[in-house]
Amino acid sequence: MKITMYSTSLRNSQRMVHFIGDSYTNLLEYRKNYHTNSNDFLHPQAVTGFTDAEGTFNVHFRKTSKTLVGWLVTHQFKITLHIKDKDLILKLREFFGVGNISINSEAGTASIYITNLEQLTNVIIPHFLKYPLVTQKQADFILFKEIIEQKKQKEHLKLEGLIRIFMLRKHLNLGLSAEAQKFLDSYLLENPNLASEFVVTRPVIKPTTQLEPHWVSGFVSGDGSFFASIRKTNKTKIGFRVTLSLSVELHIRELDVLESLKSYFKCGNVNPGTKRNLAKYSSQHFINICDMVIPQFKKYSLIGVKAYDFNDFCKIADLMKSKDHLTESGFNQIKEIVSTMNMRRPFDTNLDESCD
Repeated sequence: MKITMYSTSLRNSQRMVHFIGDSYTNLLEYRKNYHTNSNDFLHPQAVTGFTDAEGTFNVHFRKTSKTLVGWLVTHQFKITLHIKDKDLILKLREFFGVGNISINSEAGTASIYITNLEQLTNVIIPHFLKYPLVTQKQADFILFKEIIEQKKQKEHLKLEGLIRIFMLRKHLNLGLSAEAQKFLDSYLLENPNLASEFVVTRPVIKPTTQLEPHWVSGFVSGDGSFFASIRKTNKTKIGFRVTLSLSVELHIRELDVLESLKSYFKCGNVNPGTKRNLAKYSSQHFINICDMVIPQFKKYSLIGVKAYDFNDFCKIADLMKSKDHLTESGFNQIKEIVSTMNMRRPFDTNLDESCD
């Protein structure tokens, strides 16, 4: 699949590099060839899991004099990551076979975004119908899909159709902008019958009790964290204790998803918490890390740079299993590994075979 440079420009003093593919890729052919080289291909469920963590479905309104209704409606599916994950962005572009890539070196981000109505209709929406989202992002997808259907039928070019799209958008993500909400309130005040005719509520997403393994790895690739903590203690000769942990922190509305992760791994704890409305799943018992957590991600690979963190996670686990962490030499190895994990990792690190 060929990806060619589309344009290079300067915007707001931020260098933006854009790419666009020159043709559609046969997504079914991509999936058929998935098992030929699992390191080069993304599993569809992993893509959905990663989207649950990092993807967004959005619709924007802008006033314009170019339409009879006075508003322009645009739509977008987007995944934005740290620039160190630009290779994963390219893989996602290859997976879907459609979309644009934007690399913002000033902000340090890389994105894939799809705005084309045909591509959203024929590629993006069918994927998430076949491999549904699990988190509350599924509700955003359902609303987004309905808006796309309305646009396909040209409803956005009629005032009542536009109002329905506004009402759908009101329940998507964080709701309408102040300007759009003011327009909607004013119109419904003048047309009270439409308020009852166009009743829209946010879809209710039922908890998923059984998670798909590839989805789990895709989701953890986005929202999970592998940590190795070092604390002082008087219980070892070297005076330090090493603890490994996997954690996933989400908004409290995703508490059911965290409980499902606990059931999936058959270990760990969920802390509902109240801090910033966040809840957290964590597993740090060493036996569970070795028997439940590590085997999951050895069998169902993580995607993106999170695989590097897991690779280091495995190295430390191996040192702990052999009791080398209790020696000065082994402890120094762990300190060296920890010093380059997660946010401290250089971008040019190569993944070795430790966790294969």
